Amino acid sequence: MQNLQISSNNNIQAPPLPLTLEQKKKKLRLLRLKRIIRARNSFWEFQKVINPTAFQEEYTYLIILALCLQSFYTDEPVEHLSSVNIDHHKRLDLEGGSIDVEMTEEGEGTRFKVDLSHTDILIIECPPRHKKSYSLINFEDWILGRQSDQIIITCAHNVKIANRMSQFVRDGIDGTRLDPFQIVYSDIFPNTVLKHGQKAKEEWAIEGQHISYVSGGVMSGVTSMGGNLIIFDDLIKGALEAFNENHLNKVWDSYTGTWLSRLEKPRKQILVMTPWAIGDPGDMIQKGADESGEMVKTLNLK
Repeated sequence: MQNLQISSNNNIQAPPLPLTLEQKKKKLRLLRLKRIIRARNSFWEFQKVINPTAFQEEYTYLIILALCLQSFYTDEPVEHLSSVNIDHHKRLDLEGGSIDVEMTEEGEGTRFKVDLSHTDILIIECPPRHKKSYSLINFEDWILGRQSDQIIITCAHNVKIANRMSQFVRDGIDGTRLDPFQIVYSDIFPNTVLKHGQKAKEEWAIEGQHISYVSGGVMSGVTSMGGNLIIFDDLIKGALEAFNENHLNKVWDSYTGTWLSRLEKPRKQILVMTPWAIGDPGDMIQKGADESGEMVKTLNLK
């Protein structure tokens, strides 16, 4: 026997009819489209779609990292409403950095606000195994999806690591669907595809562009190439190099003499590193930027 509902005006109402198969399919298509649109506009939502296991609302530091990267690149404030309560997110210690991350309680969740407008250099100080390199790979994919005319240069402490990162970015754009319900890169950015015949690890292009991505080791450099964004990912391999003054001087000379000459307007630099000591690249870049009048912001994740 069908249950009846009585409304406040004492009218007897029948419960809503169950959705038909076609109505369910339409609802699923609309939900899928909503996720795709959100992924285009929000880097954090993009990461959640690409890998929902690795990027979850409980991971406060990954949310903040994603918001900082997006705000830095787009030159505008970024907000995100997390479904996780503020007591959980407030446990993250951001002391030591120069970025103001605003967290406010909203319903049962937390609203994040980050503003890195007009920032020239973003320094991300983070210990190993925090998914910082993985986030950077996704970030570069997201940038090229939104603006395929951008040229990105990636530099690491050696060529092998830089080329590996280049390969992961390239493979992310060229990703294949493993099941019919999966949302892949081509669903989010259908107009960004790899240029046929230009898929080398160290240098490749998006269709319609001469060059889109270049990678190299800090000591090797790149020639005859310029980019709008340079990402320096772990220029120091470990403690042995970090406390070697001669090595640090070589890295600094390569950074100032070779890599900075590759930057074209609009100039943007991201330095991701494990902080080692006074005199390491992060410390030297901070001092040099202060002298040149460039705006530097530091995100410090313990």
